Amino acid sequence: MAIEWAIIFLAVIAACVYFSYHSGLREGVTSATLLTLSKLEDEGLIHFTKSGKIVSGPEKEKLL
Repeated sequence: MAIEWAIIFLAVIAACVYFSYHSGLREGVTSATLLTLSKLEDEGLIHFTKSGKIVSGPEKEKLL
């Protein structure tokens, strides 16, 4: 009976590792993307329009 419990135990650990890895990967990609876009915007290499599109170059001030 001990072998069956060991197999179940290892299967549960494998499932935890699998789902934890994929969850961490998704979160890491999201964080890296947001930080990269933020850094590029701070350096003036890109800016975002009001509609949410990314445009290269610094934002030009509009004169009234």
